[in-house]
Amino acid sequence: MELGNDLAPVVWLTTSPSWKNHGLPEGSLITGKGDLDLVRQREGVSSKTLYSMDKTKIRIELDDTYLQTLDISAYRGTDRQDWSGLIDFEKFSKYILRESKNFRNRLGHSTDPSYKAFSKDERTALSCKKPKNISTWKLYFGSIQPERFMSVKYREGNEYVPFDFFKHGYSAMESSGVVYLREKYLKQFHGLCPPINDFEVPKIAAFCTSADSIPHLICKYGESSWIVYLDEDLTVELTRGFLPENIDNIRTLVLNSRIEAERAWDIAVKRYQFFYK
Repeated sequence: MELGNDLAPVVWLTTSPSWKNHGLPEGSLITGKGDLDLVRQREGVSSKTLYSMDKTKIRIELDDTYLQTLDISAYRGTDRQDWSGLIDFEKFSKYILRESKNFRNRLGHSTDPSYKAFSKDERTALSCKKPKNISTWKLYFGSIQPERFMSVKYREGNEYVPFDFFKHGYSAMESSGVVYLREKYLKQFHGLCPPINDFEVPKIAAFCTSADSIPHLICKYGESSWIVYLDEDLTVELTRGFLPENIDNIRTLVLNSRIEAERAWDIAVKRYQFFYK
């Protein structure tokens, strides 16, 4: 923000139908030292890959009528952890953070990819002109659960269409090193761990995080997650939450899909080598 501090955690929303000029990374190569330093500062470690994720590909639509409004008079001067609710970015910046209009304008203009090419004088001139995008920005302090989503869409060109995992997501995840079991086995897994809602479904995938990782599958169901190692005994390790009562049936599923699972692991290992070495 204007004083150099980060505003987090907070959910940024927009009422704009366009994906452009909102500061979303577009899967480009990270070349600037400042950007790499920012990753190191926020994550505590150096970036393992020099590419950003393309966050313009997915659009989540929700109805904000159920979200409570952040009361400016109630929260001004209070600790950040006490903030709760929805507020227009401009109002929050002006009345709570007491930031300048020129800063808000510069922030809005900086989300234009061509902004970095502008001269100092051009940037100064732009700071006096309000960009349209900042009027569409909203901030929500709190978490928004998937059951509140109205739809999840995928960008094809400049149009958004309903998201389909096996059409849009599978190959994208695989190219990032996360390899899900094929539809046949995922559907069997969903029979054992039924989807929680339309937008949060159980997952079972291979993901290699280090060169010496033991081959394994990661299973996620709601707030719980566990690992099934591809050893002789199909050892299970709980990493969060609790194991489902039918864990033996899930181990049988992994056994039946062993060839598929080992193939997924091999791809994950190759992606690890591609991204991190």
